[in-house]
Amino acid sequence: MRKLLILMAAALILIGAFALPASAVPVDDLTQLAAYFPEDTALFAVTRTDDDFVAQLDAVLVQISAVMPPDSLPVKSLSEALNMMAQEFDPEGDFAGVFRTWLGDTLAFGLTDASALGGRGGDAPPVIIAVEITDATLAEEYMMMTGALENYSRDEMEGYVLYAPMTRRAGQPFVIFRDDVLLISLEAGNVETGGLQDSPLSANDTFLATLAQLPAAEYNAVVYNNLPAILQGMADLDEVMEEMPRLFHELFAAVGPQAYGATILDGRSMTLDAVVTYADTSMLDAMGMSMVGREPVDPTFVRHIPAGTPLVIHANNAGFDYAVQIAVMRSLIEQMVDQGMGSQDDKQQAEAAIFAFETGIRGLTGLEPETAFGWMTGDVALYLGLTPRAADASSLFAIVSALPVDFAFTLEATDPAAAQALVDGLANGLKDLPVEEVTISREDIAGANALVVTVNTPDLPFPIELIMAANDEVFSLGTRRYVTFALAPGEGLDTDPAYQEAAANLLPNSSTVLYAAGAGLQPLARLAQMEDNSSSTRRDGEALGAVLGLISSASISVALDDTGTAATERLVWTLPE
Repeated sequence: MRKLLILMAAALILIGAFALPASAVPVDDLTQLAAYFPEDTALFAVTRTDDDFVAQLDAVLVQISAVMPPDSLPVKSLSEALNMMAQEFDPEGDFAGVFRTWLGDTLAFGLTDASALGGRGGDAPPVIIAVEITDATLAEEYMMMTGALENYSRDEMEGYVLYAPMTRRAGQPFVIFRDDVLLISLEAGNVETGGLQDSPLSANDTFLATLAQLPAAEYNAVVYNNLPAILQGMADLDEVMEEMPRLFHELFAAVGPQAYGATILDGRSMTLDAVVTYADTSMLDAMGMSMVGREPVDPTFVRHIPAGTPLVIHANNAGFDYAVQIAVMRSLIEQMVDQGMGSQDDKQQAEAAIFAFETGIRGLTGLEPETAFGWMTGDVALYLGLTPRAADASSLFAIVSALPVDFAFTLEATDPAAAQALVDGLANGLKDLPVEEVTISREDIAGANALVVTVNTPDLPFPIELIMAANDEVFSLGTRRYVTFALAPGEGLDTDPAYQEAAANLLPNSSTVLYAAGAGLQPLARLAQMEDNSSSTRRDGEALGAVLGLISSASISVALDDTGTAATERLVWTLPE
């Protein structure tokens, strides 16, 4: 377990390395090498290779070494590793002397034909690697020194030097040296033009428009993929899709190109942005998953969540068009039966399940499903944290003697009367429940007439109490502490410094937000060490604490554009100060 935790910490830090502050540059500058890739390139990725980037990676390794056991890393810094690599070619050399004399600031990779992913493009995938260089002569000398150009012919062409393999075996690329770029290409067509493209990716309107939707001004690394082309090129996918209902074909057809960018915000918030475009959203609309009209979350709603809560999901429009969802489910089942993926018995069983669900809702609440759920159109939050007793526990007995977590599912009461009707309906439906281990009662909590459900069985180490209540602002279901706070807020999550830190980097107009804070989970590291007195258990707990200590806050936010043709997602991990 300890090794896994250490690897998790290292992975977190290394992922963040691609978003370090000194390395971020405008997208247009970062993607200049796209000029050497054809306009229909299916996958394109570019990253920085400059000295500032290497220096920042060195700083990251310092943080990794603070988490990992002493002397567990083979090198103390990336610079040391690069120097060792340089000495393989020049025993007296270093990275600066062997590489930096010719290596530029960016490196790009591209897969030019997506059919290679499905085995349609031959043995050697059509790949181009482009490396920015500052001295073509020194770059050529380096490649010769490595032996990579053995059994290659050299020809000086107009504006470039071409190295061609003397025998065309699968996987042998052409190598082209221009004044400012080194090209390694499995595209034979590149030879005639010296790597130049008549219609380059950099002039592709779809490529430019997709990258333009990335929300930050500067990035350290960027990835673009033409997902429709990639899906069409995958032969194995065709076989799978033939067996899938038509609905899935239409869902795949809805997705367009995607772009990803890594950067840093506010100096220590490692950020990965993703843009997903949509070509045809008609099927999403038919499924009740329309990309248009999604309202952003109300940032003030988190005042109903206690400060210090470490895990939160905050979204908008928890309600759904019940009739649409049932219709979609029935349509999907019908298609599966038509395509031989299901039988009439399966269809009948599905209808029976729908009937049982609707009957259960009516029996428990006295309400039609549309009435029970239809008012849930505002903000909603699902959140969880340790109880004060568990957070302060000094023994495992304190953990197993009472529920160790608090949680709640809290919704904006857009129709207070309908929200209260759901509480009252459930209270009436459950009051005569013939189960001795379950107690149903009503209680005044924070001015609301709450429903209290207590489950106490010999199989449980402690009773479990659930509270459901509503007032003019919210409907809340969960543990007593969290529900009480939701009804009568005090110092809410909006006052929590860790949440404020995360909120500053959320996408504008986010419709979904996921949030986590390491400090609120730190007691887990101490609790992990209470299992026994062994040194391995202690080390596991220390490693978990180190991992959590690397997370000041973390968030995922999702925003939709006004046209419903693109969604942007942002993942942020903020290091402690």
